[in-house]
Amino acid sequence: MKFNKNVKVADIAQAAGVSQAAVSRYINGNGYVSDDKRQSIAAAMEALGIQVSDQPSINRGRNRKIFGLLIPPLNGNVQYTCMASFFSEAAKTRGYSTKVYAVNLSETDLNSVLQTMLKDHLSGIFIPVVPMLELDRKTQKTITESETPIVMFSEFLNPYPKINSIVNNFDAGINMAVNHLWECGCKNIALMTPPTTQSKSAVLQQRAFRNIVLTCGTWDSWQITEYAWDEPTFARAGYECARLAFEKNPKIDGIIGWTDSYTAGILWYLYETGRNIPKDVKIVASNDDYAAYLCPPVTTYSLSNESVCTEALDMLIRLQSPRERDNIKHVYLTPKFTIRKSTE
Repeated sequence: MKFNKNVKVADIAQAAGVSQAAVSRYINGNGYVSDDKRQSIAAAMEALGIQVSDQPSINRGRNRKIFGLLIPPLNGNVQYTCMASFFSEAAKTRGYSTKVYAVNLSETDLNSVLQTMLKDHLSGIFIPVVPMLELDRKTQKTITESETPIVMFSEFLNPYPKINSIVNNFDAGINMAVNHLWECGCKNIALMTPPTTQSKSAVLQQRAFRNIVLTCGTWDSWQITEYAWDEPTFARAGYECARLAFEKNPKIDGIIGWTDSYTAGILWYLYETGRNIPKDVKIVASNDDYAAYLCPPVTTYSLSNESVCTEALDMLIRLQSPRERDNIKHVYLTPKFTIRKSTE
């Protein structure tokens, strides 16, 4: 029999009428594959001219030890520029190189991007760019059936059960911020974010904020103020959000800002209106890209690129073992709380 060395796992899966993941488990001898599927896969392989001894020819492209990193275009994006740098350096110390895919997912379908990445025979893929993305069924299927390990970064506390994920414990961050402001003596607290229709992270912040202020401390007042980011910059939107908030309640003495760039605009408004920070108003922000360099430096709750990338790499390397492929894990990371002069 003449063997076809160009056949791929996808070809076998299609011929057998099973998933690529099932074919991969069958070939590698790891994970559960039902007897019916085993018979179908064996028959398909025979029909395609593939025997068990030819298995290395199917997966030979995966031996290059390259991880794929999917991030947005880097144009001035400090967070993802730093993440790409750290991930690449950390991967190198583990014996892997990194291929960065900078893609604007507001203009390109994620599933299409993944199909392109999977054709590159990567050792694994990390997707930190869509922490709040609701995956459609087609994309979920691509990820769960991929023979290439894929790890996502998620801000949903209940991530997709069949997808390996690094999870940002958003509730813990808001909890830290609210408790800190209460301990600092704040009685009139405001959360300032974009509208929930524009930002799903704002959805999580607002939900967590409502939950904690109703159970933590004794407040004279609390409020959530939204302002769209239709302004030229996040900072300008933050400025307008602060203006609206203080028009509603001039007694605000504690603020949680959506991000540090949004909070820069809040600071701008406070300076213009003669309010002293932290004497009159104390501020906490999420993210820590610029916060330490604002005036004054802002207290934050944030996950570091180091912690996210380290966990992602550890998970990808674990998944290089076929025995681990069916062992789906969700690693929950608690944000680091850094106190600076905006609340001291």
